[in-house]
Amino acid sequence: MEDFLNENTVFPKFHLKRKKRSISLLKSFSIKITNLKSTESFLRCSKSKKQFKMEETIIPRCFSLMKSKENTQKFVALAMLPSILSKAPSRALECWKELDFQWIDRLLKSEEPSDNKTQNISLEYKTLALNILTSFASFPELSQDPNMINRIPSLISILPENNLSFISSVLDLLIVLTESHLGAIKILDYQQAKIIYNCMQMSCDDHEALSEKIINLIKHAFIKSLTYVSGIHHFKLSLIKCVKDIANILEQSKGKKRLIILSFFDDIFSNIKKEFYDVLIKDMKVKKILYNILYTLIKEDQCNTNSTRKITSSLLSSILRLQSVDFILSSASNQEEARTFCVLFTSLASVDIRSILPTIMKKLASKDISDESQRLSTDYEILESMIIYLSNSETIIFQASELLLLQRSFKEAFEESIDFLKDRWENLKKNENSCSKENFSDIFSDLIIVSSVRSLCLWLKEDESLRKYALPIMDIFIYLWKEKNSYNIDYRLWICNGLQGMITTEEGWNNFHDLKFWNIISTDLIKNESEKSDKYFTYIGLSECELLLQAVDKYQKPEENWLNIIKHPKKINKKDNLKAELSIKIIILSLIILKKLGATFLTQHQELLSDHLEISLIWIRFLNSKELDCSWTIPIELKDELLIHLENLRSM
Repeated sequence: MEDFLNENTVFPKFHLKRKKRSISLLKSFSIKITNLKSTESFLRCSKSKKQFKMEETIIPRCFSLMKSKENTQKFVALAMLPSILSKAPSRALECWKELDFQWIDRLLKSEEPSDNKTQNISLEYKTLALNILTSFASFPELSQDPNMINRIPSLISILPENNLSFISSVLDLLIVLTESHLGAIKILDYQQAKIIYNCMQMSCDDHEALSEKIINLIKHAFIKSLTYVSGIHHFKLSLIKCVKDIANILEQSKGKKRLIILSFFDDIFSNIKKEFYDVLIKDMKVKKILYNILYTLIKEDQCNTNSTRKITSSLLSSILRLQSVDFILSSASNQEEARTFCVLFTSLASVDIRSILPTIMKKLASKDISDESQRLSTDYEILESMIIYLSNSETIIFQASELLLLQRSFKEAFEESIDFLKDRWENLKKNENSCSKENFSDIFSDLIIVSSVRSLCLWLKEDESLRKYALPIMDIFIYLWKEKNSYNIDYRLWICNGLQGMITTEEGWNNFHDLKFWNIISTDLIKNESEKSDKYFTYIGLSECELLLQAVDKYQKPEENWLNIIKHPKKINKKDNLKAELSIKIIILSLIILKKLGATFLTQHQELLSDHLEISLIWIRFLNSKELDCSWTIPIELKDELLIHLENLRSM
């Protein structure tokens, strides 16, 4: 310090004469600046000296002590590490490489003799090792290091420790290690996982927080381990055993602990990919376990809390999404049980919708409807799964009385849904002048609107009971259709389903015509065929074409707005089955329109007619060549339809 001052400090002389005052003050000011710079320089120097001491003295000393065979010196080295990691984090990897991992394992596995004092020392050893590993795990690259992952068995082996605070800290570190794919698999290794399950089983109902943390650990490990398709077959037995063990614990649990374990299954199957689900579900025992969980919970519905019912609905909808109603039919003990179960959960979903929807309008202003929205979306998904099964199944197992019960559940739920949609729409229009764009986006992206419209439209297509009742919401459909590109939610496929049913009624057809749905849909169909290459847009195009084919037969006289379909240049795409099917159906629609436009129009537009005839013959020859090709998925009957409509034109 003295040397520093001697070399750098210049002190002012205040005894100068008056005539030199200005010069003196100037010098004085300069000297103060010099002093300030000198102080900053000193602090930098002091800091650099400390850093130098850390880099050149403390860290090498720590490394040297780590290599010692004396336990005392190793303890001193461990005590130095936290300071080193905080002041020189860039040296963390070097420090990590110098650790004696076998010695860390020995500390973690310190035995606990009966002597209380020795027990305390043993816990201190474990805590020291745990703290060191936790410090290094805060560096992302080290949390995935093989030497860290290899500590997992030692960490899990100490979970039966009696100190709850210590167990909680171990679980916190293990949860961090599940961020690594290898760490997740290591934790799910059955020998390790069994210790975790035993620990969870022993945790009494008073320790709900501990049970929740254990479940979170297994859940994180499960979800992370299922991110790599190639690896699942190597540890699927562990996964299957995990599901079985946790299901056994669920059966023995009550209250909050039961709810926590149930949420594990819900979270897993809400996030699992189809290919992983298929691997798990091939094990009939796992399938039966999941079925029994759901069957028991659904039967107990009257005794369940709202939280339990919510998780049950969510889990059921996730599994139905992954495997459809076939999951129930293939898991039930017999056909009667399967039928009863399906009728029961459909009824409960309907009751849920009818009891929650009327309260939603009152809560809209507070925006506090996220829980209700999530719950209703799962109820609608359950109804949708049943509608799809009833629509597509070649053999219906339900008796007439059961089908009436199902129809009643659907009708009551969707009546309430239509009323809700009408109220939302009327409320929005009433305040239209004061509404911002955000208000409209709220209705468009509302989870309740999305899920209710999707399942309602499917029901309107399949059942006639509510088609007239749903007429007032057709203008909502117009709005949702037009805004399809605004919020990354696409209602078009669902609305096409609903309109196919609604235009079968006279009132529905009149609304379709008055609201100019033809113009909107035909314009969209042409755009889809011209611009979009994605399969999803082709499916939308097929659905739009089916709707227009149904609608064109209902027109009593030609319409000018038909011309955009027939004047649109027709594509010949033979490489893609789906696109080829769309192109052929658009040709069929054009041939029908040409006939309805009449002989006078055809005479005036000979070239347009000739183009359509030529393209139709190209597709007919192509379909002839595909009659014996099993890989070709286009319905061969399309060829017969083309021939019929060509013959109709020729007869004019």
